[in-house]
Amino acid sequence: MGANTATPNTFTKHVSALNAATVSATGNGVAVDTLGFDSGWATISINVGAVTGSGAELAVKLQESDASGSGYADITGATFTTIESDTAGTFNKVLTGSVQLNGRKRYLRLALTETGTFSAPMSATAMLSGPSVSTKANGTWEFTVTN
Repeated sequence: MGANTATPNTFTKHVSALNAATVSATGNGVAVDTLGFDSGWATISINVGAVTGSGAELAVKLQESDASGSGYADITGATFTTIESDTAGTFNKVLTGSVQLNGRKRYLRLALTETGTFSAPMSATAMLSGPSVSTKANGTWEFTVTN
């Protein structure tokens, strides 16, 4: 993610994007207000603990809206690795994605879609930074997985 490096004069803000809990159903994260960072980046880090369940999965994607409570739509390509219950007890990863905020709507949130019976402790943080210089096209999404 070298394109979203911050300079010493860049402001950053860390906010919860998904409150710490055991996730076991389809739902949404917390609305992240990007006001003041519209020419910067949002980096979302999702902490996933040991997964339980059988033959189930949890799909996680990033959405945007002009209002904090409604009207959310998927950001094209802003999808995290699907978390599968077949990795029970061994997942324990941090999923990280970054999106350039230029041209984005004001609010972001995570959307979680469960298939089958899935359960895992999770939390997520959004780090807003900007403005920053980027060689990426507006709204670019980058994704990494770390252990």
